[in-house]
Amino acid sequence: MPIVTIPFFTSVQESTDPKLIGRVMSLVYLAMNGFDPIAYGVIPWLIEGGLSIQHVLLAFAVIAMLMGVVVLLKGKSYQRV
Repeated sequence: MPIVTIPFFTSVQESTDPKLIGRVMSLVYLAMNGFDPIAYGVIPWLIEGGLSIQHVLLAFAVIAMLMGVVVLLKGKSYQRV
């Protein structure tokens, strides 16, 4: 986990206006940790519904990749980082 978080946090802090750093880091923290309780509820519900864990993980991986592509294409500032 530190292999991902340390470079990501460093990149965010370097490219963010100092006046907005608190707000941006709060959003980053929410994106990384705030949705855990939702995942803890949704994933067991899907598995109990008959889906295998492999299909659940594949579906969420595809969704995450699509969201990443959209952010990459729409977010011009991310292309400079």
